[in-house]
Amino acid sequence: MRAKPIIAACLVMLTSVSAWERKPATPMTPSAARTPAIATGTPAAVTTSNRGSATQPDRQVPIGMVEQLFAAWKSHDANKVVAFYTDDVAYEDVPLGRTSHGRDEFRKFVEDTFSAFPDLNVEVVSSSACHGHGVSEVVWNATDKGFLKTDKRFSIRMVSVFELRQGKISRNKDFYDLSTILRQLGASPPDKTASTHSDSAQDTAAFAQAAESSKPLTNEEKELLEIDHTWAEAEQKQEIATLDRILDSRFLYVGSSGKVYSRSDFVDEIRGMKILSYSVTDEIARSYGQTGVVTGEWRGRWSADGKEGEDRLHFTAVYTKREGKWYAVAEQMTLPAQ
Repeated sequence: MRAKPIIAACLVMLTSVSAWERKPATPMTPSAARTPAIATGTPAAVTTSNRGSATQPDRQVPIGMVEQLFAAWKSHDANKVVAFYTDDVAYEDVPLGRTSHGRDEFRKFVEDTFSAFPDLNVEVVSSSACHGHGVSEVVWNATDKGFLKTDKRFSIRMVSVFELRQGKISRNKDFYDLSTILRQLGASPPDKTASTHSDSAQDTAAFAQAAESSKPLTNEEKELLEIDHTWAEAEQKQEIATLDRILDSRFLYVGSSGKVYSRSDFVDEIRGMKILSYSVTDEIARSYGQTGVVTGEWRGRWSADGKEGEDRLHFTAVYTKREGKWYAVAEQMTLPAQ
């Protein structure tokens, strides 16, 4: 289910472009890299202050930390980079709507970044940090070896905003113009930049597809993505009538725990829960005559039975086309590979 937590099992990288995640799936009850602020070259200037340090010593900015962080990115050593972040770091690529949660996910993101852009370099324009918050403006450039594998170079301006806790970065957000990168690489970006908001799902999915194959979407693939997004939104809004139009009478749902749900069981689960927020990434649509397949990753927050939780799951949705309309016949959720 697009957004459906299941209590029993409820539980970044410009390298794989895409944009959302969706349906939690464990037993039904609560259940790449983007463009890092890599620095090479001029050390960033750090502005520090002792105001408030008596009450918030854990928010102080270690002297020279920004320069050292950028030097770590420049070294292309993932371990050195990760050492500057807290265990529960949230590292967000805003244009892609992608967030790495925790050191393990973040380390994978950093490694993927270095692999995709082996000559990655950055020029620090300015940087400052004070009272536990910081911002850096950089110009990032690299040769695309693993993103779209174009072997073309690109250069992009980026701003990184970060927060610190006990001398380490606990949250990092990067902002840049993704469409500029695609143009420089010769890809065909969508009309609008990818967004983290679910209401721009179609633009986000279109971008993911363009990055994945740099070929335009077929009419069938556009239809599949559109109905898939409608499905996800219907789950969040609990629009049962919309689900009734999308789900085939023989629809089956397989949760990440392996449990199989009938159409009626699935709809009952949707009625009994609330999707607080969700996003979908890495979404790809494929059509094979009267059969369609949509894959991607769903991540969201939900509440059910007085409890709240989060899920991150990969999904595969299968559709069939009858009399010009697509109907969902099956969906399976799996946990991300460790």
